[in-house]
Amino acid sequence: MGFIDSIKRWRLARKGMSSGKKRRTHGQWTLTGSMDRSVSLRLFLYLLFIIAGCLLVGNNPVCLVRQSATAIFIQMALSVGMVAIFEIQHNNRPRNSRVLIVFGGILLHLISIPFLYLMVGEAAFLILALPYALAPLLSSVLLGKACGVFTSIGIAICGILVVPRDFALHYVVMCLFAGLTVILLTKNVRRRGALLRAGFYAGMVVLVMAVMLDLIEMPGNREVWKLLAIKAGCSIGVSVLVAMIVGGILPLLETVFNI
Repeated sequence: MGFIDSIKRWRLARKGMSSGKKRRTHGQWTLTGSMDRSVSLRLFLYLLFIIAGCLLVGNNPVCLVRQSATAIFIQMALSVGMVAIFEIQHNNRPRNSRVLIVFGGILLHLISIPFLYLMVGEAAFLILALPYALAPLLSSVLLGKACGVFTSIGIAICGILVVPRDFALHYVVMCLFAGLTVILLTKNVRRRGALLRAGFYAGMVVLVMAVMLDLIEMPGNREVWKLLAIKAGCSIGVSVLVAMIVGGILPLLETVFNI
C-alpha cells in the first residue's frame, strides 16, 4: 500500500494538486503526548507567567499603583485570575501547547513594554510603538478567535500596571481595539495577504485612537508635521511588521505545536 500511495502522490504532484510530500503523522515528533498533557509542566508555565509579570510590575517606577508591594499583589491576583479563567474554559485540561502560545504571547507583549520604553524614552510614543497585534494575532491564527479574544483581554489586563501610569487607560483602549481588529480580519488565515491586511488595519485603528485620545496633536507647523509623520508611521508600521513576522513563522509554529 505504501508503494501505491507513493505513486498516487507523485501523480497528484505532477498535476499541481499536491506537494508530493506525505502529511506528518502524530507518530512523528511534535509537542504532544505526555509532555503536552503534563500537569507539572503546565503549572510551571503558569508560575513562570505570574512571577515574570510581578517582576515587571516591581521594576516599573511609574506604575499606576504607587506602592510597590500593593502593585505586585494586584498583578499576581490579575494573573491568577486569567489562569483560572483559561483553565475553566478548557475544563481544567488544556494542552500545554495552547498554554505556551497564549500565555507566552501575553508575556512576550509585557516584556516588550519596558524594552521599548528604554528605546523611545517617551511614554506617549511608547503607547504608539507597542506591538498590540502580535499576541492576539498568534492566538487567533493558531488556536481560533476565542483564544485571540482571551489574549487581547489578557494583554490589556496584565499590562495595565506595566505601562506608565499616565497612559494606563490609553493602553487598555489600544489593546482592545487593535486586538479585536486583527481577530475579526483573520478569517482566512491561510492567505498571507489577509495577515498583512489585518496588520495594516490594526495600525490604522491605533492611529485613529491615538488622535482621539490626544496622543497625536494636529500639526500647526513643519516640525509638528514631521512628528506626526513619525508617529503615524510608527503606529501603522509596527502592526504591519508584526503581521509579516507572524506570516513568516506561522508554518514553523504549526509544525512545532501540531496545529
